[in-house]
Amino acid sequence: MLEKFSKEILAFIQKETGVSIAPTNIEHTPNLEMGDYAVGCFELSKKLKKNPAETARDLAQKFSSPLFEKAQAQGPYLNFFVKKDLYQCEILKDVLNQKERYGTKNIGQGKKVVLEYSSPNIAKPFHVGHFRATNLGNALKNTYQALGYQTVSINYLGDWGTQFGKLITAYKKWGDPQQLKKDPIPYLTSLYVKFHEEVKTDTTLEDAARAWFQKCEAQDPEALSLWKQFKDLSLQEFQKLYSQLNITLDEVSGESQYNDQIQKTIDTLKAKGLTQKSEGALIVDLEKDKLPPALLLKTDGASLYLTRDIAALLDRYERLAFDQKIYVVGIPQTLHFKQLFKIMERMEKTWAKSCHHVAFGTIRLKDQAMSTRMGTAILLEDVLSKAKAKIAKIIQSKNPNLKNQTETAKRVALGALIFADFGSKRMKDVTFDWDIILNPEGDTGPYVHYTYARAASILRKVKQGEIFNPSTYNTLASPEEQALFRILERYPNTLEGVAGDFEPFYLSSYLIELSKAFNRFYHHHRVLQAEMTFQKSRILLTQATKQVLENGLRLLGVLPVSEL
Repeated sequence: MLEKFSKEILAFIQKETGVSIAPTNIEHTPNLEMGDYAVGCFELSKKLKKNPAETARDLAQKFSSPLFEKAQAQGPYLNFFVKKDLYQCEILKDVLNQKERYGTKNIGQGKKVVLEYSSPNIAKPFHVGHFRATNLGNALKNTYQALGYQTVSINYLGDWGTQFGKLITAYKKWGDPQQLKKDPIPYLTSLYVKFHEEVKTDTTLEDAARAWFQKCEAQDPEALSLWKQFKDLSLQEFQKLYSQLNITLDEVSGESQYNDQIQKTIDTLKAKGLTQKSEGALIVDLEKDKLPPALLLKTDGASLYLTRDIAALLDRYERLAFDQKIYVVGIPQTLHFKQLFKIMERMEKTWAKSCHHVAFGTIRLKDQAMSTRMGTAILLEDVLSKAKAKIAKIIQSKNPNLKNQTETAKRVALGALIFADFGSKRMKDVTFDWDIILNPEGDTGPYVHYTYARAASILRKVKQGEIFNPSTYNTLASPEEQALFRILERYPNTLEGVAGDFEPFYLSSYLIELSKAFNRFYHHHRVLQAEMTFQKSRILLTQATKQVLENGLRLLGVLPVSEL
């Protein structure tokens, strides 16, 4: 919402009623025929001791402003009609002067948000579930930065546990160093699968695996050397994928980093009287909070993921002093985070209420045939490759002379997958259907890319010096043009919604809505061939739309393309 206009409304209501209302009480009207902004008079009527409809009528009669044509009562609502020339110029000046900063705010100034996301497991393939976590975390990080927050992104790896004993056992028994270096993650996964096949007939393998992991925990040089080799090779492979996804994380850590803090953590919990023994294991009883007991140490004294997560969270607050801590992890881990946060509350950590589990549903492909290369996991590398190949084929058939086809296909393919991921709210499961997500005429990433490219094509034809200043502006009055302005105005508030609800879906759906509005405008009105009275204004509107599309795409992790 434009601050200049909202301030005028707030000041008027304060003056006439003595009531201060929040800017969030000002809404957009359902349609332009009813005005531009609306304020419900329900609370105001209580102060004035009148019914809401009468309050709206009285205030409408008193309203006068150089920024508005009029105010009008609509039942219990007071609707405001802006002066279109001032309104449109204000939006254009905001977008075209601020450019890539349009939509940014300082509401997070002086505050720090720590986000933990992606978090693949060492020696295991990077699958589409990690894709969801990575995209979601990255979009939230970018949005928080746009709103003025300082952010720290952490990739917390699954790099410790009994599975490494199994992996070392398998490698010592069947491993080939050359195969390991050639294709690390698929090879390590194949060894892990082989271990589970062989253990069915050779139970001594389980004993060997336990022994090797005990060596890891005892800091045995050979065991740690193999573990480190597996980890380093996995990180190299993960980094290749992060580069393809345009992802940069600030800090990489793992469960292993907190092994030496486990005893200190346990001692702290014991000192606070939070622990008790249960059948030989150490737990925190959370029955009063209607949660099952939180297991800290097994009967053999081994720590668990929760124990290390407690240590990690305490460390992160001590080091980073965050104002919010966000874990982007799938729905199956909901109980884990409820227990973690409740234990923090029991430890009297006041910041525990600033910790959030941003959960999300599963992701799968309609085309399950491509999930067979390494068992049941749908590998992100395969999905990216198939998306790029399909987009490249479409480009070659429709625009064979396009320059930079490889880079364009890469950007459009990734955009298609990200928009498919954010095509619904994060708690819903997602299915990738190639026929849907690659359709340039649907509610898709390619559709937004084509819209951006269309706007860029128009602006390339504008001669040098013909990108005009809003001071020469002529008001655009058609329904398509007014609707486009209204959507452009909503962009900053959309970003606040994304951050407030942890929902990048709001931004992806906004960009599709903006694209649809621009294409309606384009199909109904000439831009470069328009009479001079409107040509300049429509060029400015096209510029503003292109800028907002680019800003939003980049926040989602999508690089725009100027030609398609």
